[in-house]
Amino acid sequence: MSILKLNSEESITLLNAENEAAFLAKYIQNKEQWNTEIDTSEIPKFKDLKTLAPATSSGNIPSTVPSNWILRAPYRFICKLIIHYPGYSFGGSGVLISPQHILTAAHCILPQYEDRYPNHINVYPALSGTTAHVGSQSSTHYFVPDTWEDHRGTNFGREYDFGLIELPDTHLYQRLRGHFHLYELDDHDDVSRLSVFSGGYKDLEADYSESPFGNQFMSQGRIIKVYNKSISFTNQLVFGLSGSPLFFIDNDEYYTIAVCAYGYSENFGPKVRHEMYELIKRWIEK
Repeated sequence: MSILKLNSEESITLLNAENEAAFLAKYIQNKEQWNTEIDTSEIPKFKDLKTLAPATSSGNIPSTVPSNWILRAPYRFICKLIIHYPGYSFGGSGVLISPQHILTAAHCILPQYEDRYPNHINVYPALSGTTAHVGSQSSTHYFVPDTWEDHRGTNFGREYDFGLIELPDTHLYQRLRGHFHLYELDDHDDVSRLSVFSGGYKDLEADYSESPFGNQFMSQGRIIKVYNKSISFTNQLVFGLSGSPLFFIDNDEYYTIAVCAYGYSENFGPKVRHEMYELIKRWIEK
């Protein structure tokens, strides 16, 4: 078992039903302070994640997370990203992996066609429609591997298509109370029966019949192949889901095993590995 946990005194994960209910009750009490629109009728019932995320294969569209589920774990730890460059912006996805850090795809921070970093990135966890239920934050501190910066657009570079967004403080985490952990698959892990999930936010596209801006999507799939530095999987990816976590669940904990980055005939992304973990730790220590 290769759990890679980032050290933090604040890394308290409240994921069982009793604590989830307490979290939501506290949330309702503070909704005016947090400038949100939720009401008590939207407190969700506790259902299995699998009822929302049916198995998908290439060509299927992930299921929409209902607005009254968005404050549940794991949905509230998944973030909509709006990346702002001079004159334009685009969307991506990410996941909270520490009280102050969002894991995403490197090309959500530094696309292949840009030679500079964004002006700023807006982070919206627990977004539903246009309502950011726990607020949002803007970041100007982000990191990508040097290998990605130097080898964007190559197969070698894609194995380093991960990045980190540092939030200004832990205010959002104090409302979210939890995050995903990192997990490195190794030769002893039996992935043949492992159910994996992916969740994120579609970006705007003309052919979407619904308004996708703040709709979170979730799908369940399986791992096709584990490579040295990447993983291929059946979970479907569409535009905007880059940076989404590929994760599994164990004892009410959520473990990211890869960053969803590319959707072709075989969807894949860079694998969580010790090299990635050590690099993330160095970025955090900066």
